Amino acid sequence: MPLLFTRLFKHLIPVFLCLFTFNYCFAQHFNYEKDYAVILKRTQTKNDSLNYLTLLPKFLKNDSKLSVYETLCLMIGYSGLSDYKPFTDLKTERLLVQLNDSARYDMVLKVCDTFLARHPLNQGGIIEKAYAFYKLNRNDSAAFYKEQFARIMATMDWSNDGRTPETAMFALGPDDGKNFADKYYHAEVGNTSTLINNYGNYCSSVEILYKKEGKQKSSVFYFVLQHAANTTARKQ
Repeated sequence: MPLLFTRLFKHLIPVFLCLFTFNYCFAQHFNYEKDYAVILKRTQTKNDSLNYLTLLPKFLKNDSKLSVYETLCLMIGYSGLSDYKPFTDLKTERLLVQLNDSARYDMVLKVCDTFLARHPLNQGGIIEKAYAFYKLNRNDSAAFYKEQFARIMATMDWSNDGRTPETAMFALGPDDGKNFADKYYHAEVGNTSTLINNYGNYCSSVEILYKKEGKQKSSVFYFVLQHAANTTARKQ
């Protein structure tokens, strides 16, 4: 029986989450300062096993053999493409939300078909497409894109603990941290801000609000976005 799809993404696919159990036990945390440039170069190397164009088809077909580390490498590879324009892409991400909120689901699919063709790792586009399919009662298609979204969320979660600016999780877009708090942790989003960590990297911070034992609690997660900030030096 398929899980109920809600606007706030209250449920992730249990089978998908189990997929990463092995990786959590054995994979090392990602170190942005040491690993990002090295991995980016590998994703751009033609015959490397981590080449972006080698990994992308596996992601697009929801290949269960694609590991969380490979998904992270794919995200890093995407951040090196000329089509990666995270601040410009916010306009499209927010347009898709507005279209879904206005029940213009066919238009959402039309916009997503064009947008995701050039921005296949854009989580905002992916989850809005999943929601539009759900509202059109195309549940198999909704589940397919929901799984892609969950894969990206789980990879962000794995990349680092996110509890300090120096151990920030890897993210691709300025709003990805909000999606992480809202649609992955199922928490209310509190204050958000940006900062530079002790390594000189641009980060976002997102406060999550939740109740524990009847009391209001909050935690702050950090997401490293230096690669996104670097794109502002080129024409968006």
